Amino acid sequence: MESGTREASLQPAAKRARINGNTVAPMPYGSNLIEVDGKTCTHEVAWPPGEEGPSLPPGPRPGPPAKEYPFQIDPFQQTAINCLEAGHSVLVAAHTSAGKTVVAEYAFAMALRDKQRVIYTSPLKALSNQKYREFQEEFGDVGLMTGDVTINPNASCLVMTTEIFRSMLYRGSEVVREVQLVVYDEIHYLRDRERGVVWEESIILAPKTARFVFLSATIPNAREFAEWIAKIHRSPCHVVYTDYRPTPLEHFVFPAGGDGLYLGSFRDDNFQKAVAILNDAAVNNGGKGGGKGNKKAGGARNAQEGEGSDIQKIVKMVMDRNYDPVIVFSFSKKECEELARQMVALDLNDEEEKKLVDGVFHRQGRRQLRMLREMGVHMVPAIDVLNEDDRRLPQIQNALPMLRRGIGIHHSGLLPILKEVIEILFQEGLLKALFATETFSTGLNMPAKTVVFTNARKFDGGGFRWVSSGEYIQMSGRAGRRGLDDKGIVVLMLDSKMEPSIAKDMVRGAADTLYSEFHLEYNMLLNLLRVEGADPETLMRLSYRQFQTERALPALEARVARLEAERDGISIDEEERVGEYLALTQQLAKVRREMRRIVCAPKHALPFLQPGRLVRVLPPGEGEQAQQRHAAAGDDVPLAAAAAAALSAPLPDGNSARDGEEEEERAVWGAVINFERAGRQQQQEQHGGGTADGGGGGAEDEQDRKSRKKGRGAYLVDVLVSCTAESAQQQGGKRRAVPVAAGQAGGVPLVVPVSLEEVAALSSIRIYIPQDLRTQEARALGVKALSEVGKRFPKGVPVLDPEEDMKIEDDGFRKLQRKAESVEGLLEKHPLAASPTLRDRLRQLRHKQALHAAVRLARKEVKAAQSLVLLEDLRHRRKVLKRLGYVDADGLVTLKGRVASEIQTGEELVLAEMIFAGQFKELAHDQLCALVSCFVWREKSEAGNKVRPDMEAPYAALRETARRVGKVMADCGLPLDVEEYVDSFRPSLMDPVAAWCAGAKFADVLKASGVFEGSLVRAIRRLEELLRQLAGALKSVGDLDLATKFDEAIAKIKRDIIFAASLYL
Repeated sequence: MESGTREASLQPAAKRARINGNTVAPMPYGSNLIEVDGKTCTHEVAWPPGEEGPSLPPGPRPGPPAKEYPFQIDPFQQTAINCLEAGHSVLVAAHTSAGKTVVAEYAFAMALRDKQRVIYTSPLKALSNQKYREFQEEFGDVGLMTGDVTINPNASCLVMTTEIFRSMLYRGSEVVREVQLVVYDEIHYLRDRERGVVWEESIILAPKTARFVFLSATIPNAREFAEWIAKIHRSPCHVVYTDYRPTPLEHFVFPAGGDGLYLGSFRDDNFQKAVAILNDAAVNNGGKGGGKGNKKAGGARNAQEGEGSDIQKIVKMVMDRNYDPVIVFSFSKKECEELARQMVALDLNDEEEKKLVDGVFHRQGRRQLRMLREMGVHMVPAIDVLNEDDRRLPQIQNALPMLRRGIGIHHSGLLPILKEVIEILFQEGLLKALFATETFSTGLNMPAKTVVFTNARKFDGGGFRWVSSGEYIQMSGRAGRRGLDDKGIVVLMLDSKMEPSIAKDMVRGAADTLYSEFHLEYNMLLNLLRVEGADPETLMRLSYRQFQTERALPALEARVARLEAERDGISIDEEERVGEYLALTQQLAKVRREMRRIVCAPKHALPFLQPGRLVRVLPPGEGEQAQQRHAAAGDDVPLAAAAAAALSAPLPDGNSARDGEEEEERAVWGAVINFERAGRQQQQEQHGGGTADGGGGGAEDEQDRKSRKKGRGAYLVDVLVSCTAESAQQQGGKRRAVPVAAGQAGGVPLVVPVSLEEVAALSSIRIYIPQDLRTQEARALGVKALSEVGKRFPKGVPVLDPEEDMKIEDDGFRKLQRKAESVEGLLEKHPLAASPTLRDRLRQLRHKQALHAAVRLARKEVKAAQSLVLLEDLRHRRKVLKRLGYVDADGLVTLKGRVASEIQTGEELVLAEMIFAGQFKELAHDQLCALVSCFVWREKSEAGNKVRPDMEAPYAALRETARRVGKVMADCGLPLDVEEYVDSFRPSLMDPVAAWCAGAKFADVLKASGVFEGSLVRAIRRLEELLRQLAGALKSVGDLDLATKFDEAIAKIKRDIIFAASLYL
């Protein structure tokens, strides 16, 4: 044990406490440092409001422990165990593979010793299956409940998914009433946008007598979370936190096109050498640049004639240096498979290991099975559980040769049984290189010696961005096996320029903050209204989101005071007259935007968009649709955006003091390459409209839809333009690179897709553009030509005259011209027009107005923090439930509401409406399954949206029901685009699901679906889960005939490889 001088200086020796004979040193802010044999952890405790207790960690329980370990447990494990023995809750935050499972195991041992019930919840069914197997072998009296599988549900120790636990709480199950201890694994899932609310609901609804064990990756606000738990359950919650890694990590950089690694903790000199090699060996991304070229990370595009690819070099080096096994992380399923195929020349297993791999796959004889048992692999050879047709599936046939060579793939597109085989082989050391997506780093505890990142950038749905420090910590934490490796190796492959500061922040930055994603759902509201003594307001008041909002209140109030003081401190001469002038300039800018809308309408602009035509491009976010969305939103969000822009951005250089002219000054010249009609998805990406769940900004989406109907905003123009280097790296999806003037230092030549609304003007000038713009040199030549045009026309590039050149004959345009001339005349005659200080005074007034807008927004945030979160949303949803008859006038749940409350997997309101309208009664089993599949499939597939003739009427009825429900939601004030909502019920899997229900082979169904094998299996399993919920809902209201039909449909789809039993069970 080490007890440094810092301990003695913090607390007199007579007052130092001891835990197991080890010294605990109090630290600032009420936390304690515990250090044993060089291993440290910090401890702090949150007591319920109004209660006070000791700040030091509890001591050990007298007598023998509930479980003894054959090794010396770490200080954080011992401290957490002592907290449990004291009858308190505890949050354990530690790095991946640090040994958090020890605390969960001790909780099980405590429950068995004290004859109490304990529940272990996890976010993944696969993780639940794995933990069940581990705990069952250790303790025996263990059950499993995942929805798919139920084993020994009356056991003292139960493993289940968090969704099952929540359902049991709502039903008032006897099991949960008896529970004394609940273990939440991977509690950081609470910040998951879609599923995080399940964690909050179950924590709030858990019995008040229960205590908790929260296992988490490192989080910076662990104390805040503990204070929330202490508040809502009126019991102390301890935080045990450690940054200690059992196996330290060593970080390297591998530049694309290089042939060596550059060390260590990203030292500036080595990092710059790696970047220099990257620049020397850079291969251009392609014409549109900015991220799409990143899709082939890992050096697939760097393979040269007669040479291996970058990833092949790294894997070979790993094997040569005995750094295996290695996990190669990629952010794409297809890329995982592509990179693994590049390993065709590598054979990493010896003959004995190949036989063991065969033994897992096929029954190869008693000798192989005996060897497997000696390794602790007790299982039926995996493929033996499948029928002959399924064994011939290409994914299975192609996997074995690769696995025999010690190379595997792991992503969500794999068949579940194949994924489990790969996990078992990796655990047993029979795979030396595993190509996996990010999901492999969460939950499953399968460390390697080396971890490789094929890219430092990932696509997040809006564009490409650098991997966050939290993501890097999570994935790199798989490097280093405790007790086997003296260090873990982490290799970051770079294929785009990265500043050393970004790399350092990625490696050394803080973990991701734990924040609430609490939101309301109809199922939640109906279940709360059915539970005696529960109500939605109480749940909302106790939510972590409400807690975090209230904690932010003092900072928000201080911000209001600061902004008000800054605003009131600005004094402007003749402020009223300056305000008049500013209002006129804003009116002129609005008129010019309207004129631009007409000029750039497709019927007027398209004939002039020839390649090489110069067009003036506005910066991102300044197009017409952005203005429309802000106007339609009706709240202070655009005001805040304007405030932020005005507060942070100075006025452009020049003599103009007019908003309209400044807007034009911010636009830059580019050259047209091509144009095309944009689909709905492209428009959403371009303008940020719509969300994955069909919600978010209903008024905005409605504006976009109206624009599409009018034929505006329906075209994208590819423009060659110079862009800022930082934005060029982030371009993709909803993010567009920021253009800068041609010739500006540091600009990157890119082809950027812009909508017609973002074109400020069309020039009469055309320049020569090379046909092939895939190389940066070709794009640079085009930008150089743009720069030369600017030099030739110092007073301004000539533009097309709308009437003389473009022949626009529009009465509305002429009226706008006259209005613009009138406003310009008023500006010229204004008393301040000739004032030499006008520009400065306008700058001050804009800044003051921006501060006023910021004050309004900050006051709104303060008001929201003082009231109940989501209160307006609750009111809107209650209106919906009353309008549709799910609750009566007294707020009591009706029969229809009881049915909807039982449905968790699909859109419960639409399904309940269909049930009560009798839309399922006349359908055959295959038709029923096909129709319900529209509720579980939200992805696009190659199968398209074709509907077979016999399903056209049922599918049309579904859409009509969804449209009716959507209109009620929109009428009640919820932000919803009704047509987007209706379109979210995709028919892509209707034919494949109907074929599967009718007994078709999996291979034929897969071919018809056009999706990954694993995606299809997951969809049909979710379909079975939803059918089961519908059958249960119908039984609860006495409709046994229809419930029987659903049960029969379940029996038809629940077969073969899709429902093959887990190898962990």
